[in-house]
Amino acid sequence: MTIRAAFLLLFAFVFAAPPAQAQGQGPGGPPPNSLVAQVADLQARVAKLEGNITAADLVGTYALAGIQTTLRGAPDARIGSDALTGTLTLNLNGTGTLTNDHNGARLFTQFWALFPQTFTDVIDITWTYANGVISTTFVGFGGLGPDINVGPAGRLLVAAVPSFEALESPRATVSFFVFCRLK
Repeated sequence: MTIRAAFLLLFAFVFAAPPAQAQGQGPGGPPPNSLVAQVADLQARVAKLEGNITAADLVGTYALAGIQTTLRGAPDARIGSDALTGTLTLNLNGTGTLTNDHNGARLFTQFWALFPQTFTDVIDITWTYANGVISTTFVGFGGLGPDINVGPAGRLLVAAVPSFEALESPRATVSFFVFCRLK
């Protein structure tokens, strides 16, 4: 082999293009760690949207918007309507607080007069979560609170609460609550 042929062979070997490959490990190798982490995070988020929620996912504060209508029989008959605002706070230990601002009016039939009525309830609650529903109990009020249905990723909660009480003065109340996650 001549020096010229050896030089050309060496030149071709040194300056030959390396095989092309994409970023990362190359063909057949595992993807980079950051891509694996991003895919795992995305899968976890989609699972939450599909309803794979735990009680810990629901911990936080929610804004309340709702309406309430009340009909009350004799002897102190009245009709009431409220627009409700407030907050619901769910703590990790299964406790919480429902703050409920009533802004509405009551029509007292014995006077046939309409009176504005504004007041705030602050109710301590306990809560549990199972099968897409938050079950609540009102502490100090001696009763069960509303069952609250959990929406996508736990960011939207909804409760519809009809009730009828056959006391000395029968009363029927219908309430509808929507809770939107704040933090």
